[in-house]
Amino acid sequence: MPVLILITALLPLASLKAISPESKREAQDQIRLLAGMLQEMPRRMELQAIDLFESKRDYYTRAPSTDLSIIDYAYRSPEGPEFLEEMQILNRWVDPEVSYHRCLMIHTSFDIPGKQVYQVLLRLPVHLEGELFRLSLWVHAHDQKHSLSALFLDPAGREVEVPLGALTWKGWKRITINMPAVQFRKGKDHRIRSGGQFRGFLIRSHPHEEQGPVSIMIDNLLILKDMRKLMYPGAEIEDSWGEKE
Repeated sequence: MPVLILITALLPLASLKAISPESKREAQDQIRLLAGMLQEMPRRMELQAIDLFESKRDYYTRAPSTDLSIIDYAYRSPEGPEFLEEMQILNRWVDPEVSYHRCLMIHTSFDIPGKQVYQVLLRLPVHLEGELFRLSLWVHAHDQKHSLSALFLDPAGREVEVPLGALTWKGWKRITINMPAVQFRKGKDHRIRSGGQFRGFLIRSHPHEEQGPVSIMIDNLLILKDMRKLMYPGAEIEDSWGEKE
């Protein structure tokens, strides 16, 4: 099947799961779909590496009342052909010198599951320009009911929590999620550009999980963006053709 036909068949958001911790086959399919979209629409679609965790950014934590609160970088990364194929995409479309040796490691604990959250935040959020289309990342978990979210700021600076799902698997898994695009549009204020900022992560404890430590690793946090509205002068002006007064 030609790549363009495959893309056309899979593009509608309603046909995709909102939250999808992927099997190896699903991860490979999503990675190849990503490569096909970049090849077929190189000016419109742009891949941005929000954080590959190869160099240290200034993360800090907001933790519950616990003695265990550690964020660090580990020389660990996912293994297998799916991850290597993704790195080839990054080498071509993002940075030919990119490496893939480290990941972000997060350790905490919950004393009162269901009533506590743990946040890992950037002091300087990452700016994201364009229409935010699809987020992907690799997460290493230990089969717990606690859930992970990504935290963003919309164009007006309001926080947007994007749920990534419960951490109910062991080992590395790739997650792909369609972004809630309507929350990142600039609205009627033409002084504000579409896009947003990545702010960090949130782990939300689950009431039916045992109290105790939580440990996850995160790698290759990527965002696919639609740059169509920024491709020509005046593109930021909303098209009101055919709208009723």
